[in-house]
Amino acid sequence: MIKLLNILSEQTNPNQDKLIGAIKVILNDTISKLKRETEEMGLGEMEFINEIESVKSIDVDDFHQINNHPGGKTLYVTINVDQPIYSFGYYENTRTEIRNDINKIIPYTDVYFKLRDTREFGPGIDW
Repeated sequence: MIKLLNILSEQTNPNQDKLIGAIKVILNDTISKLKRETEEMGLGEMEFINEIESVKSIDVDDFHQINNHPGGKTLYVTINVDQPIYSFGYYENTRTEIRNDINKIIPYTDVYFKLRDTREFGPGIDW
């Protein structure tokens, strides 16, 4: 019962909204940083450039922290892309950069990703 109350109080905590907002800022900064880095890249890095350019937005779905457990933080993120989700090795470079930037600010956080194809028309969708 006590564990359930801790979870419920954590879910209704007003500081949680501030934390989610801060995480969104970190994610947007990471994507902006990656886009700036691609401006200096050459043709040899076209796959990475295309991967970053296909990321349209990132959403924070949820963040959980288990009280009194230093490694008990879990972040759920959705990456909205305009390419098939299996492109670019399931966006492994982008996911790695996001995971690293989150763990710099919030150490020992497990980050779980969901990829969402936002295209309404194109290869693999309509034909």
